[in-house]
Amino acid sequence: ASAFPQTHSRDWALLSQHAQKKILDCGEVILKKGQPTDSLQMLVYGAAQESRDDQQPIRRRLGALWGELTWVLGRDMFNSSPCDVTITSDTAEVWTWRYETLDKLCAKNDRLAAALKDGFIRSASFKHGL
Repeated sequence: ASAFPQTHSRDWALLSQHAQKKILDCGEVILKKGQPTDSLQMLVYGAAQESRDDQQPIRRRLGALWGELTWVLGRDMFNSSPCDVTITSDTAEVWTWRYETLDKLCAKNDRLAAALKDGFIRSASFKHGL
């Protein structure tokens, strides 16, 4: 709900069903700067630190997203992570969807596509202080 507040419960169940779910420990890396982004990742539980060269490290919490801009804008615009993302809580849960999976889920579901894009706009606005 924090990442995609406009998502219908049936669509959330569909997303949950298709997510690759991982439990990670403190210090594990979700993304490395320069790593190709081929999936959307969402922090479902726990905390992470996002480190970029152009700003102080930022603590990310429940609902934080990575890889959303590459999926929306295309790999020609964004195709690698601009930051390192490391788990900072004792444990964390991260859900991942490959872009191809999102394409298939949204192809016949305009309601889901709209809810995802709403969440992506919220995420980008928060990350970039818009």
